[in-house]
Amino acid sequence: MNRSDRVVKVLRLYRDLMKASNTLQYTDKDFYRRTVRLKFRETPTDYEDFKQRYKAGVTFLGNGLGGLK
Repeated sequence: MNRSDRVVKVLRLYRDLMKASNTLQYTDKDFYRRTVRLKFRETPTDYEDFKQRYKAGVTFLGNGLGGLK
């Protein structure tokens, strides 16, 4: 996977996580959004770190935000 593909995937994940914040009922939306922003500002150290972080984000989104709804 080249760099531009990774950028597109990460931006799509970021957008989807931010959109999902609109469905939260029991969690502070501002706290959630701030946490997502901070996590995305952390730079992965290498490709393996990127894959691990990306997979965690996709899993979190796929599991209904980890039960936070």
